[in-house]
Amino acid sequence: MEEYLEFAKDIAYQAGKIMIKYFNQNNGASYKGDKTIVTIADTEINSYLIKKVKEKYPEHS
Repeated sequence: MEEYLEFAKDIAYQAGKIMIKYFNQNNGASYKGDKTIVTIADTEINSYLIKKVKEKYPEHS
């Protein structure tokens, strides 16, 4: 479990860095099909997360 915790901490830290990059900028907000807002930062963080999980745990779905 410690391995997963450290991985999650690193992902959270990197997500924070992405959020800071877009802070006080045009966030490129748009709406998803369910009418919830999504920003450029959201999209970049999601892509980063998926990429890192696939790299570290390719057997996970």
